[in-house]
Amino acid sequence: MIRAFGVSLCLLMSVAAKADDAPPIAVPYYEYPPKMVIVNGVPTGSYIDTWKAIAERAGVQLEWMPSSISEETAMLDRGTRPMCNTGRLMTEERRKTWVFLPYVYDWLAEDVIVTSPAFRQRIAAHPHLRDLLTDTSLHPTFVGGLAIGEGVEGAKANRSHWRDLDVKSEAQAVRMVGAGRADYTLSNADQFAEAVRDDPALGKLVTLRLPGMYPRTPVSIACTRGTPPALIEAIGKAMQELGYVPAP
Repeated sequence: MIRAFGVSLCLLMSVAAKADDAPPIAVPYYEYPPKMVIVNGVPTGSYIDTWKAIAERAGVQLEWMPSSISEETAMLDRGTRPMCNTGRLMTEERRKTWVFLPYVYDWLAEDVIVTSPAFRQRIAAHPHLRDLLTDTSLHPTFVGGLAIGEGVEGAKANRSHWRDLDVKSEAQAVRMVGAGRADYTLSNADQFAEAVRDDPALGKLVTLRLPGMYPRTPVSIACTRGTPPALIEAIGKAMQELGYVPAP
């Protein structure tokens, strides 16, 4: 019994030592109000606070890194640098190259199409999101690196009619629609509401949904394949101890 306890204690100390000896984990940050807001160059908000609590529990060091959603996506795709993010939608395609923690980090509100009243009826006539995406008479804009919808991969092959393929944020995409530089965009409903709060003039825009769009959806922390397994294990254990529920 004493021997078994000693062996278990040694194993736990070994895992802890590996986590402590590992390099800091880079965590990208960008404007995603109200959950990530940059104040005087410093990231703040609930996503920052919860990550700090997880890291403290896991005994890992964080390196906050200014970034954008598209840059974060590119780092996850490359998979070389030790890095974990503040939660992304888990898709089958992403699971091939990203390492997801098996816990719900947050829930995102449903996606909505944001457009001007002039285009609402034309957009609503499409039976599915993929049909809208392939309609070359309309010119959308999207945030680079974000998942757009379910079953639309084929529709993304021809992007010649899309505007600005590397928009940095959903608020920027909404502003482009408001300024008439794009006919529509897809936005998380909460992010659209934040954009309107920041600029009430955007309240003139309308929203709608089509089949194929994401409903209210859980997101999980995603790490690169270059992140040491001991760190990922320590983070997962910390999330479990802090009461995060398993991802569906």
